[in-house]
Amino acid sequence: MRTPWFRKPVLWIILFLLGWSLFLLWGEWKKGEEVSNRYLTLAKLYPQNEEKFLALFLLEEIKKDAPLEVVNTPEEGGNWEVQVTLANRESREKFSQKMLDLFQLLSSFGFVVKQERESERDLYSIFRGVEPWFFLETFIPRRAQVALVIDDLGYNLEMAERFLDLPVKLNVSIFPHLPLAKKIASLAEAKGKEVLIHFPMEAEDERENSGEAILLRVGEGEEEVREKIEEALRLIPQAKGINNHKGSRATCDYLLMSYFTESLKGRGVYFLDSLTSSHSLAYRLAAQKGIPSFRRDVFLDGELSVSYVITQLQKTVEIAKKEGRAIAIGHPNEVTYQAIYQFVSNFSEPGVEFVFLSEMEVRN
Repeated sequence: MRTPWFRKPVLWIILFLLGWSLFLLWGEWKKGEEVSNRYLTLAKLYPQNEEKFLALFLLEEIKKDAPLEVVNTPEEGGNWEVQVTLANRESREKFSQKMLDLFQLLSSFGFVVKQERESERDLYSIFRGVEPWFFLETFIPRRAQVALVIDDLGYNLEMAERFLDLPVKLNVSIFPHLPLAKKIASLAEAKGKEVLIHFPMEAEDERENSGEAILLRVGEGEEEVREKIEEALRLIPQAKGINNHKGSRATCDYLLMSYFTESLKGRGVYFLDSLTSSHSLAYRLAAQKGIPSFRRDVFLDGELSVSYVITQLQKTVEIAKKEGRAIAIGHPNEVTYQAIYQFVSNFSEPGVEFVFLSEMEVRN
């Protein structure tokens, strides 16, 4: 009489081993699901192909957050080499944290990770023992930078507040001596805008020099110039930089600009030459003294029409795309406000960013 199948010990042993294997497989798969990646599970189940599965694990996890390019593979006669493009500094930090979490998992397999951080890129080298296995480079493509500066703030609080509410990084330049200066500077800082001091300087036309409580004039001595700068910085301590108001005569005077730029040294502020004269010496002298320095590229509102200002904004962007950066100066009026609002609300060029001047690359 034949023994029923369910009474055969060998069969039960086989079923038990099969069930146990399925249980282990399920357990390892669930562990893999913690990072939502099947390759991590396969690396644990098949150690003979561990490095291949771990590389695929990394590639799949990286692709969830950023575009990547595989530069080299072991099949091509080298190590794994991968480049990752990140959108901005914020995404860089998020990606870096994710990689630290992934590398924590790799450490359980005996891998060691070395990270090097440079200005706009991170380099990760993954080792098992002394031999490198996987190289990962992340970088942020350099984007063209546009800085918008609004001069002449300090007369009208309501208009100033409208500009401060614009949905864009904005640099606002404030007359230091006006009664509303401190209030507008405090509001600008609170609303996340960057503050400059709009420093009056002597114009060629003497009629333009009247009524200025602070005015840098040709013929003034070094001590007098230094005291005026110190007073302006005391009145607006939020200032990250200084630019000239008018100054078609002052900025062309070598001795006065030497005193002026020397007085800026060591104060932690940058200088923006409004370039009210094509013969201005201010930018060059400031740069020679090691002061972070910039020059205006475009005046936005030489004509008061929305279409004209928008055309000037487009011109600014085109200069930035060609030269890497561009600076435009406008003034607090309804036309300029409407034009900037319309322009930035519809702006969608990923290769161009609006920046504060303190973020702009210095090319002194």
